[in-house]
Amino acid sequence: MDIMQPPFRINPEPNKRAGFRAWPPYPSAEPCCEPITHIRAKNLSIAYQGHQALRDVTLEINRGCITALVGPSGCGKTSFLMSLNRLTDLIPGCQVSGNLNINELDILAPTTDLLQLRRTVGMIFQKPTVFPFSIRKNLELPLREHGTHHRSLLNSTIEKVLQQVGLWHEVKGRLDHPAQALSGGQQQRLCLARALVLSPDILLLDEPCSALDPLSSGIVEDLIVSLRSHFTVLIVTHNLAQARRIADHIAFFWSFEGVGKLVEYGPAQAIFENPIHELTAAYISGTRG
Repeated sequence: MDIMQPPFRINPEPNKRAGFRAWPPYPSAEPCCEPITHIRAKNLSIAYQGHQALRDVTLEINRGCITALVGPSGCGKTSFLMSLNRLTDLIPGCQVSGNLNINELDILAPTTDLLQLRRTVGMIFQKPTVFPFSIRKNLELPLREHGTHHRSLLNSTIEKVLQQVGLWHEVKGRLDHPAQALSGGQQQRLCLARALVLSPDILLLDEPCSALDPLSSGIVEDLIVSLRSHFTVLIVTHNLAQARRIADHIAFFWSFEGVGKLVEYGPAQAIFENPIHELTAAYISGTRG
């Protein structure tokens, strides 16, 4: 099989394919993604200081899906994620080529408003990165930066997003306490609330549970699942069990002589139960990677 042409699944309802068995806890067999392309990458390549890190990625992601990016370290998953809100611009010597669109917006165009792009596309990193301020100020800061200053609107928005991430009842009596005093799981949910406070369309999550204990990881996973259909979510994870539990679609990457490439992309159940590419099958089974 030509690795330059990764296999794609075109059936959006994998549970209706002949021969598939039910294996909970896959996401519901009911369509959870709008049949509308939200993110489109075509021949996307990324290089750092002239070294190719990712080459010729082509895929389309539907609105309202949870898409897990899986594969071994160094295969370009995080680079792909960072290109979606142009955080790659902040890396000296990084070059991005090809085509990348959100709806009709050309992300890579020099005229793209990066402030608006990063309001539309929020990102959560592997390690919780709360600001060294109070819980309240962590959420007020992005709102004020984007022009919201009215106290009643600030308060109502903060309460709303803390409710969304399940933190309101845990912190409502100590909003002016240091955010760094929260537990790791609470800090990660606060970071998610900080992203949600700007009402993004897309959430990028780079291994958001890798620094958390299993209980906190489960809470964050449940939270991510609860966001399905409200946001388009892309999550980088090395935890295949986590990808099974929460993802609607899987994008499997691999590194070929130090260059990351997309090997296979499709519905999660199809990828886990009937992968097309032999590398995908080896990685899913644990014999490679």
